[in-house]
Amino acid sequence: MHPLNKFFYLLFFNIILIPFALGIDISPNNNTMLKVAPDETLNKIIKKNMPDSSEVGFTLIDLDNNKMVYTKNEKEFFTPASVQKILTAIFALNILGPEYQFSTSLYWDGQKKGRTFIGNIYIKGNGDPFIKVTDLYYFVERLKNLGIDKIQGKLIYDEHSLITSPTLSTDVPQDHTYNTGLSALSLEFNQITLTRHNEKNFETIPPFKHIRFVDFQGKIPFDMKFYPEFKESDELETWYFSKKKGYQLFEELPVRHPGKFLAEHLKNVAAMHGIEIPETQKGILSPTAQKIYEHKGLPLKILTQWMLEYSNNLFAELLLLSSAKKLSKKKLDLVSSAEVMKNWLTQKTPSELWRESQIYNGSGLSGKSKLPPALLASILAQTYNDKSKKIELLTYLSVSGISGWIKNRLNSAHLASHVWAKTGTMDYVSTLAGYLFTAKGKRYAFSLMLQKKDARKVLDARVPENQSAINRLSQGAGNWRVQAQEAQQAILEHWVQNY
Repeated sequence: MHPLNKFFYLLFFNIILIPFALGIDISPNNNTMLKVAPDETLNKIIKKNMPDSSEVGFTLIDLDNNKMVYTKNEKEFFTPASVQKILTAIFALNILGPEYQFSTSLYWDGQKKGRTFIGNIYIKGNGDPFIKVTDLYYFVERLKNLGIDKIQGKLIYDEHSLITSPTLSTDVPQDHTYNTGLSALSLEFNQITLTRHNEKNFETIPPFKHIRFVDFQGKIPFDMKFYPEFKESDELETWYFSKKKGYQLFEELPVRHPGKFLAEHLKNVAAMHGIEIPETQKGILSPTAQKIYEHKGLPLKILTQWMLEYSNNLFAELLLLSSAKKLSKKKLDLVSSAEVMKNWLTQKTPSELWRESQIYNGSGLSGKSKLPPALLASILAQTYNDKSKKIELLTYLSVSGISGWIKNRLNSAHLASHVWAKTGTMDYVSTLAGYLFTAKGKRYAFSLMLQKKDARKVLDARVPENQSAINRLSQGAGNWRVQAQEAQQAILEHWVQNY
């Protein structure tokens, strides 16, 4: 090829179409891009359906030849929202393994005298995200079988195997149930129901003394219903409420101290079955304590499927922390764990795009995380075509018109069963990523990301002086979301029918 012709050839592929796929670094020397004519119909669909002042980016990779066939703004950075859970799923399934089970153990340290145990009992968690109140019965049953009716000591809960945090993210409202406390001990998704005890106050169901409610005379910031006050060193949770706001008979709140929450529930269940436990307290397992019961959680493959299908943030963060701990052999916080995951993914799918990509947690519950569509689609394509087949990511995703969040969202006759994907939603962010099976029998990995960057910038800053602007944006977010999802559906229908 003549050098000048070669120059324009490489310029076209590198600048216009961006050759990127399947772990192959972007460079002018690869041939990972199919030459396709501009899709004018798709351009018209985007122009007709896109919300005002918003950005769209997407990448479509042919799974039969690992070539990128169509892109738009594929190297631009978008807030991934919950599609980031796909990365956490890949990471956890590879590091921990699909059959991995979390354990939660009961210990005692003391001596039995008649039907009284003199000493402390301990419950130690290791990150199981799915323990129910009914599971606590088995801990109590073990004590009954050992002939215990009374504990003359304390129930000490040990959550030190992982870091603790009163919230999953400071970037979103702190009274939302998807933003719970984080601990090696979790119970009932770390959420609690409360009811109006009277016109002046609330109480939790069941009543817990360590969770209290205070009438707040001022204005609760950022249009929240409840405003929290707590210290990580203190077991007390205080929630402020305002009589100026409208409350339902029953409300839901996130739990800020999950270990205390589980221990108090265990104390209640024990009392129901005739075992007296006088006090619960945070602490560390005694080196002389003996294990008397071990509860095994569900296999990781089930937890991961639920995490993706129901977009559970708590599951995602605990899977991230546990996987990063095993790989690094250190107890890390969310940001450091996310960096471990990013480094691992970079080795699996090398790309220059990782350099400026940002991952702050495992759930995507942060406006700070940024990923380009090309990188996300490339990871999906590589996972699908991984010859080792350690995991079948496809089987963990929701199916359009059939299951998960996209059951009703993508349920048209043209899309039903054709899209296997994960959704992501925040105010002024709407994302989709997964696999596409077209009417013509083609298979693609895809990412489709929409956002209104200016609006997200205001919401992510959460400056008190901008509260009125934040309130206006929050009120308009629902209409934007509907329009964004309609645009995504129109784009997907075009791909399914014509590609």
